[in-house]
Amino acid sequence: IYGVAPNQLWLRLMIAALVTGVAALAVPQVLGVGYDTVDSALLGDLPVIILLAACLFKLLTSATSVAMGMPIGLIGPTLFIGATAGGLVAVVANYIDADLSSPAFYVMLGMGAMMGAVLQAPLAALMAVMEMTHNPNIILPAMLVIIIANVTASEVFGLKSVFMTQMDMMGIEFRQNPLSM
Repeated sequence: IYGVAPNQLWLRLMIAALVTGVAALAVPQVLGVGYDTVDSALLGDLPVIILLAACLFKLLTSATSVAMGMPIGLIGPTLFIGATAGGLVAVVANYIDADLSSPAFYVMLGMGAMMGAVLQAPLAALMAVMEMTHNPNIILPAMLVIIIANVTASEVFGLKSVFMTQMDMMGIEFRQNPLSM
């Protein structure tokens, strides 16, 4: 895993397992892909404390696993974190006005925004939202939140795509200009 000496590999595996195990004791929803949690968030069935804890602990466990060099997928955790964050926004919107919109609307926007920010691929995130909803009425709000999330991640925090960051960690050079080859 990223050129780690065999004597260090077990330590990295143990750290990732320990963080994930402790987080799972507190919030079992962080284990696996989390489709059931995303479904519950879409329906508005999760209490605020579960939404908050699941969002924070999934962020912690995913970041730890990536930092330890584990070969994990990133799209699933990204959608999970976005869904739980969107569910939290839905709860806040419901406190402001119960008729603002359904929780599913905010959950979908959260998933799109997180995907756009992490992958630095706003068009792919917008297309994913469109494919998941089959609703053209979500295009404008989705564009707004995805672009804001993307610009915030890239310009305010100076972050690159998670895949570009992984390539940097592995020492792989990526040329963005195809004419420079």
